Amino acid sequence: MMTAQAKDTSCASWHAFDGFVASLPASLIIGAAPYGDISLHHPAADLVDEVQLELEDVRRQVTGLVASTRASRWRGDPIRRDK
Repeated sequence: MMTAQAKDTSCASWHAFDGFVASLPASLIIGAAPYGDISLHHPAADLVDEVQLELEDVRRQVTGLVASTRASRWRGDPIRRDK
């Protein structure tokens, strides 16, 4: 059984995801201005592949950040949030 807090978090996550999806058309149009709109004419599968590659880049960056933060904690370094 899901707790009320977990349910609230789950609902908030879905609302955030819905907002993200709703913003995609505008983001594609905004991105087309400096880069051209050629990607808007590609098959959807090509766009999905491109997005997947970008998400893999983000995953690698986040993984590096997490690993660096953990290593700092193992050394006993304080975690600075102002960087």
